[in-house]
Amino acid sequence: MALERIDPRVRQDKWVLDHYARYLFALPLAPNRRILDIACGTGYGSRLLAEEQALDVVGIDNSYDAIAYAIEHYHHTQITYRQQDILSLNTIENGTFDLIVCFETLEHIMQPEAALEVLAHLLRPEGIMIVSIPNDRELKPDNPYHLHIFTQQEFLNLLQSRFEFVLPYYQNCLQSSMVWRPSDDTSSSVHSDKEALYMLQAAVFHYGSNREDAEHPDCFLAVCTNVAEIGLPPIIVQSGAVWRHYLATEAGPLWAEVQRLGQNWEQQKAYIDSQHAYIGQLEQERDRLWAELQQLGQSWEQQKAYIGQLEQERKRDSAEP
Repeated sequence: MALERIDPRVRQDKWVLDHYARYLFALPLAPNRRILDIACGTGYGSRLLAEEQALDVVGIDNSYDAIAYAIEHYHHTQITYRQQDILSLNTIENGTFDLIVCFETLEHIMQPEAALEVLAHLLRPEGIMIVSIPNDRELKPDNPYHLHIFTQQEFLNLLQSRFEFVLPYYQNCLQSSMVWRPSDDTSSSVHSDKEALYMLQAAVFHYGSNREDAEHPDCFLAVCTNVAEIGLPPIIVQSGAVWRHYLATEAGPLWAEVQRLGQNWEQQKAYIDSQHAYIGQLEQERDRLWAELQQLGQSWEQQKAYIGQLEQERKRDSAEP
């Protein structure tokens, strides 16, 4: 397997953490979508997307070894793995996919413009593409697998030539792997539905985004569409070593308790919401029955008046000689 292939089960370092974080960044878009994972490698990212209730995932890689490995180690009923070159994907029907993830791929291709054109045609009109490239120009790695070196502006220009809306992100790895927007106000962006987790890691997030080297990210990402600008929340992914160290400290049990209480609150909130919905259904049924009673009452009054009229006519007829 090539050195650029990564499997988080057998290799655990900064590069794995970064690759893993990019897939986690894309997960909010996975449910109920048809997804194409370009250069899926060993398949761990395709598996993550499939497990997030994707309709189906197609994992494409030009390496027979990588596809064989993915089929063996990251099989899922919703995934189809195929050995294929990116430029040969023009045989797939246009508009097939709702979401395409293209992580650390364009720099490996001799014709990135042609590859982007193929991928763009595979998207539905309202589809979304998430793309990433390494910041080779500033960080100056000597990587024999990279055929193109992009600046961020060259990267954005390439994407904007095909997509109307291109929202840029940065990625850096300090103590954690972080994906965030360049213009995000970190004082407010660390909160989300998983507030307890972000509060715990806010210090790392602030520290990273304020450091001078954060202006030279390891990786550039972009979320691309032709319909409307779509933003994803920033994420922080801690390495297993960091988590083990943290949970071993005095604060670890406290964080676990906060998580437990947070989960309990979510359960209570879900129960309360279900009760409110049930009460709403009962109120609708009550209103329906009341309307029927009103209608029956009106009908009875009409019948009563008609009977009274018939009685008067009978009396009148019987009184006549």
